[in-house]
Amino acid sequence: MGLMAAMLFFHRKDQPFQTATRTRWQSGLFCLRWSIGTLSLLILMLLVVSVSADDIYRWRDAAGVLHFADSPPASGKADRISSSTATDLSRIPKPQPSETLSNGPPGGVFWRIENDRSAPSFLLGTIHSADPRVLDWSAEIDRALMQTASFVMEMELNTDSFFKIGNAVMLTDGHDLAALLGKSDYQRLVAAMASHPVPEGIFRKMKPWVLLAFLSQPINGSGEFMDLRLYRQAKAQGKAVYGLETAEEQVAVFDGLPIEDQVALLRSTLDHLADLPVMLDQMVDTYLTGDLALIAELAQSLMKKDGSELETRFFLRLNDERNLRMVARMMPRIEQGGAFIAVGALHLAGPTGIVQQLSERGYRLSPVE
Repeated sequence: MGLMAAMLFFHRKDQPFQTATRTRWQSGLFCLRWSIGTLSLLILMLLVVSVSADDIYRWRDAAGVLHFADSPPASGKADRISSSTATDLSRIPKPQPSETLSNGPPGGVFWRIENDRSAPSFLLGTIHSADPRVLDWSAEIDRALMQTASFVMEMELNTDSFFKIGNAVMLTDGHDLAALLGKSDYQRLVAAMASHPVPEGIFRKMKPWVLLAFLSQPINGSGEFMDLRLYRQAKAQGKAVYGLETAEEQVAVFDGLPIEDQVALLRSTLDHLADLPVMLDQMVDTYLTGDLALIAELAQSLMKKDGSELETRFFLRLNDERNLRMVARMMPRIEQGGAFIAVGALHLAGPTGIVQQLSERGYRLSPVE
């Protein structure tokens, strides 16, 4: 991306600065990791694991299109995703108090929202990670969640969302990834996906942006991401759950990218896949500082003219455009009072971030320490 702020973000004193090409990849994947947690999690659940829902049947028709429904096709040939194998909420370990997030500097990732009309609400910037340090969050987060009446996330994880994105993740124009990437790059993709629980026969027909979501995930993760654990706790507490975006809207953020852009981003990711573990570790380290200003610095740098046009378009679609929509839709919940809002931390940061937008609308925001 040619952005020095991104280089500084991922740089450690014991590591040399990397090339501009590597920085472009890091910046793009940084945005991806902080901005599509809920969607990538839903795709993973949709294709790989069982979920807490009624039985869902999954099959491919004669044209190779993937389908999801609450009853099997006439042929009876379908995979059943059964609620009998869903996660038992009572077995999820209760997060223990941690000083990690609560000791962040003023202007961190956890905020109290107040007005003179309703009970306080809370805004938490999350990271789509199963790192134990992330899940060992501050007791203040548990207390705030317990005292609120509703839980608001980027997109609610429910059966309806499964149905809506089933076909949207697949290529339906006769192309497949082997043709789009070419033989050499496709073989690199096959090798990269060998450790992921998605068969080649399925991912070969997926759109390039979906593979970006897969490859941005740690291979040996528990699957218990921060957003998912918060969602499950809220459901276990009997809270009303709301989504700020629909499944179609989240898919459109990526689906609207020209296929050439999707392929270019996927190739760039394959070029630097070996760097992913170190980069993810550095992202978690930065998140745990609670330093929203550092995230804002990077977000603003991504908009500078020295960034590539592709990465700038990608960032605008992932972050700025969605911030406006999410703020508008969280307003009724804030006005109602007692809402716990959890979105990717990058959405809070910068001049177009949620924190700034809510302040401009007259709400009083104070960091929870």
